[in-house]
Amino acid sequence: MKSIILHADGSFVHEGVLNKQGNWLPMISWGIVALYDDTEVELSGKRTACNLGQKHEIVAFFESVLYAHSHGFAPNQTTIFTDCDSLGRMAVSLHPENYISQRMSDLRLLCTVAKDYNIDVLNLVITYLLEAHVQFVTGLNRGLYHARADYLARQIRKSKSFVPFIHWIKMYAKNKSAWKFIPHTLTIGC
Repeated sequence: MKSIILHADGSFVHEGVLNKQGNWLPMISWGIVALYDDTEVELSGKRTACNLGQKHEIVAFFESVLYAHSHGFAPNQTTIFTDCDSLGRMAVSLHPENYISQRMSDLRLLCTVAKDYNIDVLNLVITYLLEAHVQFVTGLNRGLYHARADYLARQIRKSKSFVPFIHWIKMYAKNKSAWKFIPHTLTIGC
């Protein structure tokens, strides 16, 4: 059975873009590493976040769902790693048999982000939350690909260019504390 693994991370800054009125608008960005069919794809994007506040991780999740869906992966073929604890909770709380108060709170949060998309995308995201494999990872256990997604989100937010993966991994490896994030089974071919 075909499957896709997505590592999604977001980034946020309060003073990202100066608008025509001279006011600073917050900026959110996201980075995604998609792994499927012996393929690794890196995606990133950014936007002003007038209505989104610090919902950058949820925007990264929305973008991951859109990517998986547009490439033909059903929810049950999709695994999304996120360091957003509220998304991990939502994957459980949105099931109909769970406590309605928490479910309504989570739906309101999703609707806030969905304003920048449309109702079809909101329905799609809810379907993936209920049926895909949503894995919460903490900052200390995020792994190599999640660290790369974080790097992509931060670089695009700052409008900086990306270091190719093979060079980035060498820089990443020089940081001795980074080795605890790298799986022991990782091998790098040169």
